Amino acid sequence: MTRIRANGIELEYEDIGPRDGVPFLYINGFGTQLTGWPEEYAQGFAKAGLRYIRFDNRDVGLTQKWTGQIPDLKAVGEALREGRKPDIPYTLDDMAADAAGLLDALGIESAHISGASMGGMIAQLVALNHPEKARSLISIFSTTSDRSLPPSSPEAQAALVTRPPSSDRDAVVAHSLKGRRAYASTRWPFDEARLSALVGRNFDRSYYPEGTSRQYSSYCGNYTFDGRTLTTIVDANCDPVRFTAPQVRKVRFDGERMILTPPPAKLDGVEVTRELTWERISEMSL
Repeated sequence: MTRIRANGIELEYEDIGPRDGVPFLYINGFGTQLTGWPEEYAQGFAKAGLRYIRFDNRDVGLTQKWTGQIPDLKAVGEALREGRKPDIPYTLDDMAADAAGLLDALGIESAHISGASMGGMIAQLVALNHPEKARSLISIFSTTSDRSLPPSSPEAQAALVTRPPSSDRDAVVAHSLKGRRAYASTRWPFDEARLSALVGRNFDRSYYPEGTSRQYSSYCGNYTFDGRTLTTIVDANCDPVRFTAPQVRKVRFDGERMILTPPPAKLDGVEVTRELTWERISEMSL
């Protein structure tokens, strides 16, 4: 693992697999370090011949922190409801720019973009805001933030926002395991010993709960989908020159594949139109 400057900040990242392999960028979710998934997950992609890249999002792990900038989450919610600019350090669009910037810093023109949970939301924004960087998009147990979608269960929501009773290592590990049970798969057994060891290693690497409050406040845009058009509503905190109106992407369907057409982008001075495809995947094994 090493640190690199991308999008104007310092990112901790790992780049494994053959350097001439097809690039695959994985984006972690809310409060999760690049080491948050079992090592076999990353190695499976590398052994398949992919150039697998993962990184710590801003405010987590060993990447740059915004220490001391504590958002008032109640005030953020009120501002959004009233259509005002929320007072927050950054948004998911900034985090998507980090991901695109990491590819630039590594000299990678484009990659398959994947993310889980909040990472899936960031991955969607990479595809929407930086379409030239996305060969494909894989969004794992994520959402578009469309409020018409079914919400998470109360238990899963509580697991997301509830803090452990103390910063003691054992308390943090126990709290994390309790939360993981709330949203764990019902198909596969819950391996408590293995997950406990994984959470403990992540705690030893970096425990930084302050960063999660800023990551949580970054959820400041929403998306609507009427069956034919995906509309991105970007909050007022974003660059007003770039985002002066909702971004609209036309969509068509081919079976269980949803194909989205972003606006044309310029590659090496040539204007090209590329398509992004969402495909429902019921199972994946490595």
